[in-house]
Amino acid sequence: MKPVDRFGFLRHWACPVVLGLSLSACGPELELGSDVLWATGHETGDLTDWYLPPAGGLLPDTSMSPAPEIAAGPAHSGRYSLKFTDLAQSDIIGPGVYRELVAPPDAYYSVWYYIPRLYQTKSQWTIMKFRARSDSDPTVISHGHDLNLRTLPGGQVILYVYSHDPTYLQAPLADPPAIVPVETWFQIETLYRPRTDETGRLLVWLNDRLVYDLENRRTAGSNDVLWTPCNIGEDVEPLGSPSDEPGVGGAGGADAEAGAPNAAGGTGAQVPPELYIDDAAISLKRVTRAGKIFVER
Repeated sequence: MKPVDRFGFLRHWACPVVLGLSLSACGPELELGSDVLWATGHETGDLTDWYLPPAGGLLPDTSMSPAPEIAAGPAHSGRYSLKFTDLAQSDIIGPGVYRELVAPPDAYYSVWYYIPRLYQTKSQWTIMKFRARSDSDPTVISHGHDLNLRTLPGGQVILYVYSHDPTYLQAPLADPPAIVPVETWFQIETLYRPRTDETGRLLVWLNDRLVYDLENRRTAGSNDVLWTPCNIGEDVEPLGSPSDEPGVGGAGGADAEAGAPNAAGGTGAQVPPELYIDDAAISLKRVTRAGKIFVER
């Protein structure tokens, strides 16, 4: 396979991208028949892109966490990103967004993440979910595969895959470990083949490195897919303080200083876990870190 720049860099997208549309009025022109099904760089300054047809929006969250919000920095590209702040400290609820596809093709789901400080995890910290809506009862949504973070004793943060299907549960850790950087943007891309039988497959790339290839497994509970970047974690606590370097503002700052109120109403450096996402895309071909698509030759 060979990387070919089909439409310009994802970092410069300023408008939503829908299959079969040309959007030259608001960013690099996409040719008719593009492999990109949907994309956003959040440069509209709102959540409009996540609500585009066929379906999408905010992840239902019954906690006291603030809704995902557009942030003017840090951003992977342009000016804006999307910020998740998790006050719930729960392993099942928290802030997130989703795109819903009915009977989708096998596709690549890509998003850039930014973690503003080092956190200690005492259980899972979920940053991406693949879920499915029940065919018999659309109000019932089942959990499929999660992409989670865990902090190792040495302070490294690693990425791993967990399946809610008791047949699979946690996948063996990547070797070498899939270490996620802190205070630096990183890309996670997945190839998701939704299947209700054991012909499904999930591949995960971290910064263009293939770290998980899980095949011959059930990956979906129905013919419906909800892709959900999120911030859901229980017992996720900050370690240290974020960098004071220029460009990192908005990710901590005064709220992390000693004496500032924390989420529990006390004082000190305790702040709820935060993360940012940007330049998200769903494509029929793999999107690289350079914003290029791999096409067959």
